[in-house]
Amino acid sequence: GSSNGSSNGSSNGSSNGSSNGSTNSATSSGGGGCILSSDLVALYNGSEVPVSQVRPGDFILAYSDNTVMPEMVTYLTYTYTNVIEYINGNFGVTPTDQPVYVKNQTYEGWIKNPDIIKMGWYLYDPLNDTWVKVDNVTYKVGLFKVYDIATSGPNTFIVNGYLSDWISKY
Repeated sequence: GSSNGSSNGSSNGSSNGSSNGSTNSATSSGGGGCILSSDLVALYNGSEVPVSQVRPGDFILAYSDNTVMPEMVTYLTYTYTNVIEYINGNFGVTPTDQPVYVKNQTYEGWIKNPDIIKMGWYLYDPLNDTWVKVDNVTYKVGLFKVYDIATSGPNTFIVNGYLSDWISKY
C-alpha cells in the first residue's frame, strides 16, 4: 500500500490515504468489533490501504443491493483487543461484534460474531462476485490495535476482499 500520488481526478483529492498523518480523526472510543489495523480496505480509486491509513473524507468501496459503490468515510474509531481471529490466514477481526457476510449449508447473510465461522463456510468477495471458502480459522493472543469505519453510505466495507460491516447497524 505505498501511495504514489495516483491522481484519478477525484473530487477532493482524498481518494487514498493522503500522507498528512496529522489529520487522523480516529478516536479511541471504539467499542465492540473491529478489524486489524493492517487489514487492507478497498478504496474507490481501485487501490487498497491498511485500515490504519484510512482517513475521514476518503472514499472506500461499499456494497449494497448487489452493487459495489463508493461511500465516504465520516470517521474511524480504534481500540485495542487481546484476541484476534484470523480467517484464511489474512483476515484479522475481533471474534465478536464484527459483522461479516457469510454462507454455509443452511444460511446466507450477516453474522454478528465471527467466532462462529467454521472451516467449510464461505465469505463473500463482492469485487469478484464470488464466494471464498474458509480453509482455516486461527486465534492469536496479544495486544492488537483494531479499527472500525463509519461512512456516509450503507456502512459496509471490503476488507482483504471480504464484505464486512459496521457494528452499530446491529
